[in-house]
Amino acid sequence: MLDYELVYTKRKSIALIVQPDGGVVIRAPFGTRQKVIDDFFASKQRWVEGKLRDLEGRRELLPVRQYVSGGKVHYEGEEVLQREYRLACERFGLDVEDAPSLRIRDMKSRWGSYSSKTYTVCLNARLIRAPVAAVRMICIHELIHIKIDGHGKDFYAAMDRYQDPGWREVKRNLDLNYR
Repeated sequence: MLDYELVYTKRKSIALIVQPDGGVVIRAPFGTRQKVIDDFFASKQRWVEGKLRDLEGRRELLPVRQYVSGGKVHYEGEEVLQREYRLACERFGLDVEDAPSLRIRDMKSRWGSYSSKTYTVCLNARLIRAPVAAVRMICIHELIHIKIDGHGKDFYAAMDRYQDPGWREVKRNLDLNYR
């Protein structure tokens, strides 16, 4: 049987994710019995094996790359994380000199963070694997924290005001397929 990473969440059903790097993740509601999870995984084993074969076939066609925390990542001739961050700052009316500094690093459980203490936005290096729309959404999310702490009603009103239409679906896709 294949190995998988088990993550308990507040979701209502079990989800199975085959990540781009070949990792397999099961996200299950808190309190789900191990036998239920094992039975679910066993019923999906052939599907997972097919996905892993597809990934392996694609991987052979791609050049080998290593992503190093703090390193530069090029996409279409530009550094995609820095480019999307700059565009998000412009959307907020922030000049490059006035914007929080940007750091890229490996983060275990977050896509990004904002520190008012150091006036820094930190983005997860794993975002480079995500669609550009997701990178943009996370940049805007963190910049909103300049004005609004936490994730209350005012925060989500600002998300709706500043984000691209459909940002909630972009977030759902990011959380399900790129964790």
